[in-house]
Amino acid sequence: IAVRMWRSKSEDLHVRRVGHVVYGAYAAASFVARRGLPTKDTLGETPLLSSSSAAEIEAAWLRRLSPSAAPSFTSSFSLALLAAARAGAGVAILPRYLGDADDELVHVPLPDPPSEPIWLTVHGDLRATPRVRALLDFLAAALKRDAGLLRGT
Repeated sequence: IAVRMWRSKSEDLHVRRVGHVVYGAYAAASFVARRGLPTKDTLGETPLLSSSSAAEIEAAWLRRLSPSAAPSFTSSFSLALLAAARAGAGVAILPRYLGDADDELVHVPLPDPPSEPIWLTVHGDLRATPRVRALLDFLAAALKRDAGLLRGT
């Protein structure tokens, strides 16, 4: 069983969309106190903390908002971006469930935040196995229950 942010295309796998994760921008309160709350118009002059892959949904969002915006720190680990934001290094692009849960961070409202689907993936031969089915049903129910948390609402 895998919980993924992309849909597997293998014919041997069964996939099921079980939710969406929405991303947002976050900065430490100390950063906002020093520099002010960033806006779409000031992103080009703002230190950005983002995913290390140029193909990532967050990086594409930043390019749409401000073509001159370039990350000053990149990582493929959300927790590294979170730590950098908490240290006041800049504005981090994080999943809403992670940024909203941190009392040291301020949400930076920016237009059209990106989102991506969450997929449960299991090998087709195993999906009817009772213990596998029980876990799949549990995960789907938990993600449905936490939909607001994942969306940042």
